[in-house]
Amino acid sequence: MAKFERWVREMGLRLLALRAREAAEKGNPVARDYPSEYIKGLIRRGQAKILVNMFAAYLVHRGLATQYWLIKNKFVAGGESIATWLRLLKKT
Repeated sequence: MAKFERWVREMGLRLLALRAREAAEKGNPVARDYPSEYIKGLIRRGQAKILVNMFAAYLVHRGLATQYWLIKNKFVAGGESIATWLRLLKKT
C-alpha cells in the first residue's frame, strides 16, 4: 500500500490533469475553461470511486492483476473506468 500511496502522490495530479485535458478535447466547457474546477468536481463527486479505479489501474499497469480478474472477482464494477486510467497512464 505504501508504494501505491507514493505512486498516487507522484502520478495522481498528472493523471487528473490529463483527464481534464481529455474532457476538454471532447468538448466539455468546464474542463476547457476551468480545468482546476473540473478536477475538483470530479474528486468531489467520486473520490472513493476514483481511488479504487486508480488502484485497479495501478495493479494492472504494474502487472500485478488483470482487468478481467478484477471485474470477474467483483473488485471493480466495470472495465471502462479502469481503461480510462490505463489510457491516461500510457500518455504519461
